[in-house]
Amino acid sequence: MPPKPPKHTPPRQSVGTLLLGFVVFVGVPAFMTASAPVSWLSFWRNDGRVSAKIQTCVFFVFPYRTSILNDVTGVDSTFHRGDLIRRKAGEQHNHRAEDEAAIVLTEKEQTIVIPASPISVDNLKKQIQGMLSNPEQKTLSLFTVANWKVGLIFAIPMSLFTVLYVVGLGWLIGQILAKPFARRMPSKSDHESR
Repeated sequence: MPPKPPKHTPPRQSVGTLLLGFVVFVGVPAFMTASAPVSWLSFWRNDGRVSAKIQTCVFFVFPYRTSILNDVTGVDSTFHRGDLIRRKAGEQHNHRAEDEAAIVLTEKEQTIVIPASPISVDNLKKQIQGMLSNPEQKTLSLFTVANWKVGLIFAIPMSLFTVLYVVGLGWLIGQILAKPFARRMPSKSDHESR
């Protein structure tokens, strides 16, 4: 009778390791995508009024803030040039902080400010103004990010680590939950011995 192969047991993970993994692989990307948020803007025309729904998302698709305007009456934009940050004595170059911009939607007395990249803020404003001034246009969907470098270029690779962490954690939980059922199922060698 051949010897039984050793049973494979999943490695044990301490709570501290899982918590550290959660902070690094979920918390940091979540903070990055929330600090330079992606917003999805939807406009639609109904009874001569333009309504808007603004969803500000973490991980690009999970809204953590939703605002609705029932009668958008105007659109404007803001721009703030980044402050000059002076180097310490002896260093050669000063540098400038990131510029900031936003789209401002108004509805009578309510105002909503949506962070937008300074590169795309003028184009966004023009498209929204076109929607407001053209009664024939029924819908408009827009996507904006507050900062392309932080919000997309750095956050997308970090978010891939989040996906890997969640898949790995799901696999580990699946192994733990399947362990009691694996003990009850008859093995192939049991069938052969009969």
